[in-house]
Amino acid sequence: MKLECLYEDYDFKKTLKGMGVGATLGAAGMAPFLYSGHTDDPSPKSPSAAVDDDESGGYHQEPRVERGIDTNYIAKYVKEHEGFRNRVYDDGVGNLTIGVGHLITPKSRQIFDDLFGDSVDYDNIIAGRDALSDKQVLKLFKHDLKEHIERARRLIGDFDEYPDYMQAALVDAVYRGDLGPRTRSLLNQGKYREAAVEYLNHNQYRNARELGIPGIITRMNKNRDAMLKYAGN
Repeated sequence: MKLECLYEDYDFKKTLKGMGVGATLGAAGMAPFLYSGHTDDPSPKSPSAAVDDDESGGYHQEPRVERGIDTNYIAKYVKEHEGFRNRVYDDGVGNLTIGVGHLITPKSRQIFDDLFGDSVDYDNIIAGRDALSDKQVLKLFKHDLKEHIERARRLIGDFDEYPDYMQAALVDAVYRGDLGPRTRSLLNQGKYREAAVEYLNHNQYRNARELGIPGIITRMNKNRDAMLKYAGN
């Protein structure tokens, strides 16, 4: 089964070669790029999952609701799975990643420029020489989360009508890149039980232990359970 990729044109090895950081990160030994999956091994460093940051570097805990969506609820759900990393790392399947599951792609340089300007040296970040601050990681996560919420809205017609737990599960699945076209079609038809079954019809889920990413089993099961819970309403 062909795996869906959020970044269809992303060539990880070619990108690393062009960046000149292959030796630094040991890219030669990394697995081929599969799709936009991320490590499911949370970092021991775990600031608040809320995405609103104040000037002191603290993080607000009150819910933030936009267009019927509690973004902090979704942020906490996603971050519990993605973890929190200040430095770049290999996500387990050969993808260069940083922060709360931000996949490094050709678009990342512009994103970093827009978010951080001259305060961050992008080349040093991706080479592993520099790290993002906690506040910068949260700012990047806020940007990524907004993009993936909007993507979930585009893919799932009734997204805004779902309860918090269902919205969070769908955004989490979009964040990983494992909400495939058949699952989306079933969700849009209101066939939630069938969608839950199809969601786990996924090569990485079936081969997670062999691939060294067993954490996605628990993660995808949790998202599947949200679909089943909604189906019972």
